[in-house]
Amino acid sequence: MAFSLFELSRFLGRKVALYTFVLGPLVRRYNTTDRELTIGGEVYKPGRGISHSAIRDTASSGKAEVKITIPAVLDPAATGTPPTQELLGWWRPYPPSSRVTVTIAETHLGDPDEEIFEVWSGRVIGPSFRDLEMVLTCDPSHSNPRTSGRARRISRNCGVPLYSQGYGMCNLDPEPIATAAVVADVTGNDVTLSFPATPARPISGGPLEWVDGNDEPQAAEIVSIDGNVFTLDDAGNLAVDDAVTVYTDPLWFVATLGVDAVGLTLTAPEFGTSPFGLEGGMIRWARDNGLVETRNILAHTGTSITIDYGHADLVAGRELRTYWGCPHNLEACTARGNAIHYPGFVWLPTDDPMGRSQAWG
Repeated sequence: MAFSLFELSRFLGRKVALYTFVLGPLVRRYNTTDRELTIGGEVYKPGRGISHSAIRDTASSGKAEVKITIPAVLDPAATGTPPTQELLGWWRPYPPSSRVTVTIAETHLGDPDEEIFEVWSGRVIGPSFRDLEMVLTCDPSHSNPRTSGRARRISRNCGVPLYSQGYGMCNLDPEPIATAAVVADVTGNDVTLSFPATPARPISGGPLEWVDGNDEPQAAEIVSIDGNVFTLDDAGNLAVDDAVTVYTDPLWFVATLGVDAVGLTLTAPEFGTSPFGLEGGMIRWARDNGLVETRNILAHTGTSITIDYGHADLVAGRELRTYWGCPHNLEACTARGNAIHYPGFVWLPTDDPMGRSQAWG
């Protein structure tokens, strides 16, 4: 029987709400009964007690919010917690560094077609907590958080977030950039390269890749570099005029914490060797469950950094991918090979050229 027929039926309809929560690679599904349901090949855990506020179709952002109430016990020593207790750990004691999305759907028990009707989808804005439950305030998917706030003003300095992507944004790629070159000379494992264009950033190692005469991909590891002479571990069948690809250095490095975090201060010897300052950058690491956590770097001094908020994972031995910061000026943008995307207007006059404005500059 179709979903619509169950809806119209006076006696056969047994509606059940289905909730899907997604945080990075983590997906948790619950239903509003007291037993596990398998629908459409997906398993929905029992989540009796989950409910949501009325869903309204309105252009007003405040009225479009949906509040989802989830059974969860705040007392960490409590026993016999509900199946939805796991969701509490997504926000306590530390909130997630990436967006949590929610989908609300409905089905009817006993429907042989297992038809599911999606009624709402959106993202979690934030949680509130009570002794025995957590309430998530959610915004619908059609609302755009980037549209709020004042429009960007013209200025000499850069006013966009570091590493942001898109039209008018930073567009600095922190990953290695593929750079084309042509072999000018081969002497043993020493290969001289000619670059049609200056590499965007320095190259200090990594692979050198090419395709041989049989259209087979080949690669060798760069051992050392002297000017345009690259010493490889095995030059193989490389010949003059072969097209090759090398990669620029990434804008991140791996640091290993030497001691446990002290408050929001992290210490690692690698922090002191960064060629650029780390303030304004970020750290990332993968948790055991596959979730990638991100923290912003607020300050950097020597071998120590200060981050915006902590995490229980930040203990001695933890490896962190650490991204360089940026002072958001043209000189820094040029040093990172990104001057073409610089959003500031360096030729902005310091005085009103018409001599009329007292607020100019």
